[in-house]
Amino acid sequence: MYDIKTIVCPVDFSPGSDRAADHAVSIAQKYGAALHLLHIYPIDVFVGPDGGLTLTPEIVKRIVEEGTAGLEKIAAPHRSRGVDVHIDVRDGIPAEEIVRHAERLKADLIVVGTHGRTGLSRMLVGSVAERVVRTAHIPVLTVRLAD
Repeated sequence: MYDIKTIVCPVDFSPGSDRAADHAVSIAQKYGAALHLLHIYPIDVFVGPDGGLTLTPEIVKRIVEEGTAGLEKIAAPHRSRGVDVHIDVRDGIPAEEIVRHAERLKADLIVVGTHGRTGLSRMLVGSVAERVVRTAHIPVLTVRLAD
């Protein structure tokens, strides 16, 4: 039997990641696993048509505070029911940081939401979930947003 002790679930506060978090909580409850909710914000520079914008320490602080508050809002009701939920806010390229975080934790499973894009929109926007599936060395459960 496959023993699940540690689960990583990235959260971008979209309906798809909310659904994935619900699934991750259910799995954590069933297996008595620790659940690590992870929010990733973009790396240091945004590039726009007029040039780049560097994130100031004040902006980064606000992003981290808002991400932490959002993750706490998701985690709190489940903690009160006995689920071991941890939260982390990091910067980086989402797919890379999700896989790296799972490796650091020696996680047994990644649960990630997907928007279910196809065709041109998938090609232009890309898919974090797809990149995680391709690069992770542990099982990845993708949870599609219900139609």
